[in-house]
Amino acid sequence: MECWVAVILLAVLLQPTSALNSDRYALLAFKAAISSDPLGALGGWDPSDALHCRWNGVLCSTIEHEHRVVGINLPDKSLSGSISRDLQALSQLQRINLRNNSFSGGIPQEITRIQTLHKMILGNNRLSGALPRDLAALVNLEYIDLSNNLLEGAIPGGLGGTKELEHLNLSGNILSGHIPQNLSTASLDLSRNNLSGPIPRELHGVPPAAFNGNAGLCGAPLRRPCGALVPRASHRAVPPAANAKNSRAAKSKGQGLSVKEILAIVVGDAVGIVLLGLVFIYCFRRNRICRYLKLRHKNHGARSPGGDSSGSSEPPDHCCLWGICCCCCGDGSDWLGDESGTEGELVLFENDRNDRLTFDLEDLLRASAYVISKGGSGGIVYKAVLESGVTLAVRRLAADSGGGAGGVPRKQKLFDTEVQILGRIRHPCIVKLRAYYSGPDEKLLVYDYIPNGSLATALHGQIAPYSLTSLTWAERVRIARRVSEGLAHIHECGPKKYIHGDIRPKNILLSSNMDAFISDFGLSRLITISGSAENSRSGSRNANTSASLATAAVTEAYRPPEARLSSSKPTQKWDVYSFGLVMLELITGKSATQHLKQQELQHETMPLVEWAHKMWEGKRPVFELLDPTLMHGIAPQQRDVSEFLRIALSCVALASEQRPKMRHVCEALKKIGGA
Repeated sequence: MECWVAVILLAVLLQPTSALNSDRYALLAFKAAISSDPLGALGGWDPSDALHCRWNGVLCSTIEHEHRVVGINLPDKSLSGSISRDLQALSQLQRINLRNNSFSGGIPQEITRIQTLHKMILGNNRLSGALPRDLAALVNLEYIDLSNNLLEGAIPGGLGGTKELEHLNLSGNILSGHIPQNLSTASLDLSRNNLSGPIPRELHGVPPAAFNGNAGLCGAPLRRPCGALVPRASHRAVPPAANAKNSRAAKSKGQGLSVKEILAIVVGDAVGIVLLGLVFIYCFRRNRICRYLKLRHKNHGARSPGGDSSGSSEPPDHCCLWGICCCCCGDGSDWLGDESGTEGELVLFENDRNDRLTFDLEDLLRASAYVISKGGSGGIVYKAVLESGVTLAVRRLAADSGGGAGGVPRKQKLFDTEVQILGRIRHPCIVKLRAYYSGPDEKLLVYDYIPNGSLATALHGQIAPYSLTSLTWAERVRIARRVSEGLAHIHECGPKKYIHGDIRPKNILLSSNMDAFISDFGLSRLITISGSAENSRSGSRNANTSASLATAAVTEAYRPPEARLSSSKPTQKWDVYSFGLVMLELITGKSATQHLKQQELQHETMPLVEWAHKMWEGKRPVFELLDPTLMHGIAPQQRDVSEFLRIALSCVALASEQRPKMRHVCEALKKIGGA
C-alpha cells in the first residue's frame, strides 16, 4: 500500500506543467515562506485548486493563450516571513506589492531574473541586507519603493543607467556610500540614510527633501558646499614639541586676531545689518503710503483739509518724512501703474447671504502681496493678505493702451460687460470672482484664495509621490465629481452656451480639505479684450517666450482632435474632452503630455488618450492602467475603477458627437462609490 502511495505522489510531481504549472508552484513556494498570516490573506491559496488566478491578491492576464500571473498585490496583510526566491519562476510577473507587512530577511537576488518586472513595491517591512547587486538588470523596471526597511550597503551603480526608471524611493534605510552617477528619475527620495559625498550634477534640480537626513551629503540641492564639510581628522599624531614651536612662531609673526578684535568686527557687522534692515522697513512702509496717497489723488483729486480742491493738481512724486525721501518707494506701480485719462474703480460683486466679506481698493493697496505666478499672457497673480487677515488672489492684467481714438473706451466697456457676466456665475465648485478693477492701463481680477495648490502639483509634483501623502481613490473621485458639477453649471447656467476653454489640472485648485475648484473661467476672453497678450509679447518678450511656449504646448495637449482644424470654433464638447483627459490623469497618475508604451518591450510610444483606448480595447486588466499609488487597497473598488475609466474614455471619444454632455457625466460620477 505504501508503495502505491509513493507512486501516486511521484506521478503528481512529474505531471506536465499544464496541470501544475510553474506559476502555481512559485505561488505555493511563496506561501510556504510565510511564517504568520493572522488575517488569513492566503487562506484560499489551496494547492488542490488549479485556478490559482482566483486566489486573493493574484492578478493574471492572458499571454499566448495561457493565464499567466502578472501581479501579486498583498499590501497591509500583516504577513511575516521571508520573500521566496522561487518567485523567479513567475516569468511574466510585472508588479509585486507587499507594502506595509512584516517581511524580513534579504531581497532575493533571484528576483532580478524576472525581466518583465516593472513595479517593485516592498516599502514598510523589515527587509535587511544589501540591495540586489543586479537590480539594474531589470531593464523594464519603472517603479521601485523599498522605503522604511533595514537595507544597508551601497546603491548599485548600474541603477544610473536604467533608462525606464521613473520612481525610486529608498528612504528610511541604512544605505551608505555615494549616490550613483547618471541616476536620473522623475521622482526620487533618498532621505534618512547614511549616504555621503557630492550629489551628482544631474540631480541638482531635485528638491532638498529628497536628500534630507544624510549628514554626509553635499551639493546644490542642500545648499551645503562640498568644501564646507568638516574633513576627517588625520590619524597621524603631531609631536607636542613641534606643536608648541608652531604656536610660538605664529604668535611671533602676529598671525591671528585677538578676542577683542573679533568682538569688534562682529558687533560692527551686526549694527550695520540692523541699520540696513531699518532703512528697508522704512522705505517699505513709505512705499505703501506713496501708493495710498497717489490712489486718493487719482480717484478724488487733490483736496485741502478744509475741502478745497483748488490745490495742486499734481500727485505727490516723492514721499518724504522728516526731511528724508525714499527713492526706493518708486511710483506705486506694484498694483497699479500711473494712469492717465479715465479713472478706474474697484467693483465688488454681490455676496452670498452668509458672506459678509467687504473691502475696497485702498484695502488692497495696503495689503501684503506675494507673487504666486507670473509669465505668459495671463499676467501676474498675487496672494494678497488684507489687514483684516482675509487672504485673496489678485490677477493683474496689463491692458493695451492702443487702438485709436475710440479704442480704449470701447475695449473698456466690452471688458466690463464680460467680467460682469463672469461675476454673476456662482457655484460651490468654481473659484469665486469677488471684484474687479478696470483702468485704462491695467486691470485687476480679485478671487477667493484657494490654499492647497493645483491638481497638477498634487498629481505630478516634483517630490516623489510615495514620499508624500498621495491622493486617495476617494479624493480622486470627489475631485472629478466636483469638477464635473462646476463644468455642468458653466454649460447650463445661462441662455448662452458658455465654455471654459482651458480645463487642465493646473486650472483645478484644491482647498485644505482637498475640495476641487475650477479656476480661470473666462480668463482667455478677458485677456484678449484687455490686450494683455499683446503687451506680454512686446513688453517682456525675452523673459516670457519660453514660459509662453511651454504653456501653449501643455494647453494644446488638452485640446480635442477637431481643435487642430483652423476653421473650428470652440464648443462645449471641447471642455468634455479636456475633462476626460483630467479623469485619465486621475486614474493613471500620468500626464497628458507624456507618451507611453502599450507593452513593455515596444519602442513605439503614443499619447495618453490613445494608450488608454488601446489598453481598454485590448481588455487588459484595469490595474495595468492604475496609478501605482492606488494599488494599495484598490481591490474592493475594482468595479468603480472600471466605471470611472469607462466614463473617462467616453469623454475623450475622437468624434465630438459621441462625447456625452457634462450633466450626464456628472450624473454618472455620482453613482460611483468611494467619495
